[in-house]
Amino acid sequence: MKTHGNRVEKSSVAPLFTLAALVASAMTACAPAQNGQPGSADAGSRSLSALPSGANAASNSGSVSAPASVPHIPLRIGREFFERQLQAQVNVTNAEVQSSKGSVISPIIWEEGAPAGPAPQPGAIADFRDRPGCAKLSEQGSMQVCFVVVPDVSSLDVTAEKVTLQGYESVAATKGCQGAPDQIKFVSGQKDENSLKVSFIAEYGTRCGPQMIEVQFLSL
Repeated sequence: MKTHGNRVEKSSVAPLFTLAALVASAMTACAPAQNGQPGSADAGSRSLSALPSGANAASNSGSVSAPASVPHIPLRIGREFFERQLQAQVNVTNAEVQSSKGSVISPIIWEEGAPAGPAPQPGAIADFRDRPGCAKLSEQGSMQVCFVVVPDVSSLDVTAEKVTLQGYESVAATKGCQGAPDQIKFVSGQKDENSLKVSFIAEYGTRCGPQMIEVQFLSL
């Protein structure tokens, strides 16, 4: 710093020294690791690796999360299956000891009921309301297997929510169990090109043992 009378003139040396110091600091930060020791540029990496394992997992949750489970796809059959000429074979088994109680065979009559819910508005292109469809065993009293018909895709889902066995007591009486069962549960459905098999469990409490009922629809 120079003095000219009462005027003070600042030297340019100090600013130059400060600039040089900043450049040197930046070069040090960007320098690679030497002699096996990490350089200053690795500080961020060291800080991340020092995080607790839970924190590291959270920061990488997108890549380490478990894949979602594949949802179960229900069995679906085309509505046209029941438009064929079919017969049903009913096999009844004691569910506790797996002993057969015999089988019956009957022709099938397919009937669809009235649609559920309010009618479509005027001008609608079609009536896509769900409706019941029942395969009646014409030679076995009131026994029938009922489905929910979905007209917009012209199909039926074979699931516990959409398949019921009705009127089984007419067959059960010939198999040693009188009256209607306390409850009937859907078990499974199987389909190939020419047949559909649906299985149920009928429970009778203390009156008689549970019965496994298999109804197989076969193309003639």
